[in-house]
Order: sequence, then structure tokens, then C-alpha cells
Amino acid sequence: MGIKSLLGFGQARDKPVRNYSNGEYLFNFGRSTSGKSVNEMTAMQTTAVYACVRILSEAIASLPIHVYRYKDGGKERVCDHPLYTLISKRIWECVQLEIKRRKKYLEEHGTNAYSHRPESNPFASKIICGDCNKVFARKGWRSSTGVDRKVWQCSERYKVKGVMGCANRHEEEETLTKAYLMTWNALVENREDFMDQWTEQLQSENLLEGYRAEKFIEYTDGAEPLTEMDTDFMLKTLDHIKVFEDGTLLVVFLDGTEIECKNEEK
Repeated sequence: MGIKSLLGFGQARDKPVRNYSNGEYLFNFGRSTSGKSVNEMTAMQTTAVYACVRILSEAIASLPIHVYRYKDGGKERVCDHPLYTLISKRIWECVQLEIKRRKKYLEEHGTNAYSHRPESNPFASKIICGDCNKVFARKGWRSSTGVDRKVWQCSERYKVKGVMGCANRHEEEETLTKAYLMTWNALVENREDFMDQWTEQLQSENLLEGYRAEKFIEYTDGAEPLTEMDTDFMLKTLDHIKVFEDGTLLVVFLDGTEIECKNEEK
């Protein structure tokens, strides 16, 4: 796909028959190339958004790394070319640091995916065993009364069939959600106590650390307590939750803040 087609300057294969505008966004309705109907809901589904991002990234990847102006004496880089303003140097460096951080995270916790279907399983790869440091996996359990429960258990517990591995406790997903909400609200409530930490991080040579501090200052400024899980926001703030045998939950945020809470139920 060429840049013109990507930006909508080329002739569409399936011309929209109508459109819808909510004052901020314009949705083109009609039949997609797959034959599926497109409306204001399906246009913004996660898979559709991911597909658009993938196409955009492929188009950008095909662009040259540098643009040069040729002269009689040789060539020189055209530093004011729009190519160099697609993304700021700071954000580029932050992305590279985040890629390295995630790679290290996967190696440390023995998993091959940093996130998997977060819309239906937001805690995937974010619950860590306090005993063996490996990821927990979500299980669907049904009680004797017929109630379905979402429970998290160490992935090393029965890694070999019939052989007991890690003996750490399991944890209810409801409890993990409460732990996240409670600790985030505690962070918001005590914002002033964390401002010195964030202000110092803003000056860090590690650009990603400074970026996180900047975002946490923004997220907590005038924030109201969370009363229910907001998956998108959780993914922007939570690094992981570590589960210990004694019921302690260590909630670790992406800015490096760690807050403990205790689940007394076994």
C-alpha cells in the first residue's frame, strides 16, 4: 500500500455509502473489503485499531531513514524535512527503553507474552509469584454451589502433569482488582508525598523513568478515587502485582512505586 492510498488520497476499493459524525470523529459506513459491515462500533474495535496501527507502522517503516540533498560537492542531510518530525527523539528513545524493559520482564518471569487479549484478560502476565518469580495464570473454577470464579495460580504449580511444583497460594481475581484500586487510590490521596520522588525522576538520565514520572504527575493531578476497574488506565499505570504465601500483595506501579496490602483470607 502506498502512502497516498494509506492517507486516503487514492481511490477506495469499496466506496462508503454513508457516514456518521459525532462532532469529533467521522465514521465512513459501508462494506469493507472483507464484506463485513462497518459502523461506529466495529470501526473502533480493538482488532480494527490494531490493524490500522500495523498498516501505518509498515508504511512508516518503508520510508528512508535519512533524507539527503545532493550538491556538487557531495550530499548533506535535510534536517528540516518532515520525515524527522514524525516522532520526537525523546519519544523514540523512550520506546527503545520500553522494548528493552519488556524483554527483560519476559525473561525474568518466564513468559513469552507481555500482554494477551487485555480486553478480556487485563491481568495477563501482570500477576507474579512471590516464591518463584514466575507469572500466574488465570483459571476458571466452579464452586460446589455452581458459582464460577476467576482464580490466579502460579504457572509452575503443575508444570509437569501430576507433579506438584510451586506451592504458593492462589488468588481470586476480585481480590487482585480490589488491591489495584485500593493502592492506586492511596497513591492519589497521598500525592504530595510522592511529588519529591517524581520531581527527582524528571531529572533522571533515564528518559523512560522521567516520562513515567511526568505521566504519573499528570494522572494524579486532581484525580478522583477509582471505584471500578478501568482496563486502559490500569495498563498505563500497573507494572505487576506480586502474590506471597502469607496473603501479602505487593502492587508495583510503572513509576517504580511499591505499595503492600494484605489479604487475610486463605
